[in-house]
Amino acid sequence: EVDPQTHAVGWHTLTLQVSDGALLVEKRKRLRIKSGSTIALTAKQTAESESSMLQDTDGDGILDKNELSDEMGNGIPDYLESIELATSQLMVGQDTPMETDPGLVFETGAAAQWNDHSSGDISEEQLKAYQEAEYGTYHSDTNHTPSLILDYQIHELEEHGVTVNIVVSLSETLAANSVIRKYNATNGWQDFLTNADNRIETAITADGNCPTDGSITYISGLQTGATCLQISIQDGGPNDADGLANGTIVDPLAIATLSNTTDSSSNGGGGGFSLHLLMLLFTVRAFRQWRK
Repeated sequence: EVDPQTHAVGWHTLTLQVSDGALLVEKRKRLRIKSGSTIALTAKQTAESESSMLQDTDGDGILDKNELSDEMGNGIPDYLESIELATSQLMVGQDTPMETDPGLVFETGAAAQWNDHSSGDISEEQLKAYQEAEYGTYHSDTNHTPSLILDYQIHELEEHGVTVNIVVSLSETLAANSVIRKYNATNGWQDFLTNADNRIETAITADGNCPTDGSITYISGLQTGATCLQISIQDGGPNDADGLANGTIVDPLAIATLSNTTDSSSNGGGGGFSLHLLMLLFTVRAFRQWRK
């Protein structure tokens, strides 16, 4: 039992441990506690709050005040979710869902839920707001510019430590020199680590329909112009943000490209000019000394 009156408003992690005397199974769930407010609202604020709950945000004919629950268990309040998807699907933007292995459960990530976001993709501003609120700082990626940030969790893995596939239908084709980046609250943005259990694959389709996960149509690596992305992540592996082989995968990641703000000296342009200038100045000075 959780009594909201004894908790501060915000995120809390509930951990359940169950053992049969031999094996211990642990399940963690992040909850947002909405306790009874002690703040005296003005009559205008109260009226605006009540008015907002009389709206039908998702246009399904049911008032928001009657859809405050999360029947799908995907981290999205029912009043924000107009399309009913399978548990193994999660919307990206307004057009297409990303998919994982059948039988698994998709849920929006912590940053998406903190921002009351209704899909698995978030903006960098939303990620920054969450990181600063929860951890006090956000580490920007100085060398890369994200074009799509995905923030999600996958639950209900039958075996711990297995690899799960995630398929994303891209609204824009992959640009040249694209990379997959991962965010860590301690170290910031880092490259996605690939090995036998953690893979990046892509496919190019003409009709916009991506092959199912595990299809041989996918080719290793990021192809320029690809329309489908398949990410394979091992539970508890280097790309699982919670770092635990616990039947849950936590994965904020981004599709990014190299920024144009890198120092020109890194490619030899600015550095070469500086060296030539120094040599010229040294020669002029030496010539003057010789004349004296």
